[in-house]
Amino acid sequence: MMRFLAPLALAVCVSGAAIAQTPSNPVLEHFRAYRAAMERNDLAAASAEAEEALSASQARDGDGGRTAILSLNLATVRLMNNNAAAAIQPAQRALALSQNASAGVDPRLAGLVLGRAQVATNDRAGGDRLHTVLTGPLDGLPESEIYAAAFDLGVWAMAAPDLDLSRAAFVIAETHAAGSPLGPVYGRGVARTGEGAAMFLDITGPGGLRTMRGTDVDAMSDVLDDAAATLEPLTRWTTDAPTIGERAYADALAWQGMLHAKLAVEWLSDFVTRQTNEYGDVLDAVGPADQTQDQCAARIVRERMPYPPEEERHRNYGVIIFEMRADDAGAIASRAFLSSRGSDAFRRMVEAHWEDWRIERIPDASRSCRLSGVYLAHIYFATS
Repeated sequence: MMRFLAPLALAVCVSGAAIAQTPSNPVLEHFRAYRAAMERNDLAAASAEAEEALSASQARDGDGGRTAILSLNLATVRLMNNNAAAAIQPAQRALALSQNASAGVDPRLAGLVLGRAQVATNDRAGGDRLHTVLTGPLDGLPESEIYAAAFDLGVWAMAAPDLDLSRAAFVIAETHAAGSPLGPVYGRGVARTGEGAAMFLDITGPGGLRTMRGTDVDAMSDVLDDAAATLEPLTRWTTDAPTIGERAYADALAWQGMLHAKLAVEWLSDFVTRQTNEYGDVLDAVGPADQTQDQCAARIVRERMPYPPEEERHRNYGVIIFEMRADDAGAIASRAFLSSRGSDAFRRMVEAHWEDWRIERIPDASRSCRLSGVYLAHIYFATS
């Protein structure tokens, strides 16, 4: 045993002597630890190491050296770790120091990080800041930062609400979809969904009661149809839990559904009949694919649900999108909520009744098709 321990002890002694002769560089040590934590996606450790690196830089170099860069690193990782409030101060410092060209930080990039932190804490100044940077020259900025900032601005402005700004921000995000952390197809699809949602909320007005024009319908329909078509290839329907791509696709369908429900309210559209009169269900057979037997075109068999009284009183409308997995007899083995728009009362109403539902072939479906598989249910609520 001692034959193996002695060389190890010698190695430790030699290594210690070498370290003693090399000046310690805590800034570099903590920065390397921060990078390593980022590479293994340990955001808590990365945030702690970024804070230590910045503290060491401030102690050694004040506002010089790499303090501006390290401030921006700390703000960014705190944003990634859903700690926007704590990201504001280092982002502000990075922006202030970036005015000096020797700081090594692009003021536009610092502005995007600070703006994202501010809108995450519902600060209007952040929205103005992001809009200013995103509508200026963007050459040289990372696509990932542009996309994240534009998407965050779109979400914030939709809630503000500043729907013209929201739509414009989502258009910018779509243009820079290559920067999406989940890939350009996902990035473009969810940006298009956001754009269509902003259009819908802007055109239908407070409470969604403003009458739409034909040109409005065509424009919104084009955007939302494109969003769904873009996201559909990301769906697989092979896992029990819906994937991020499948939920994003369902979100696009839900906004499409709101447009269809609104049309039903206004024009008695053939696409959706009134919930208080006839069922407005749509059932899509989505898989998983079976090369030997086609999945049936089917419909939901269910008892009539009451329209939530408060929603009917205010002429509110909505749509619920959920996944159903059926067996060969049409019995529903499982259900998974995917997306909804409109009052939560609609979702509660569906969930209170869906246990007794089943599916059956539509009358003209092939008798050789299979009922088993995954279906997307679109349940519409629309009333005059």
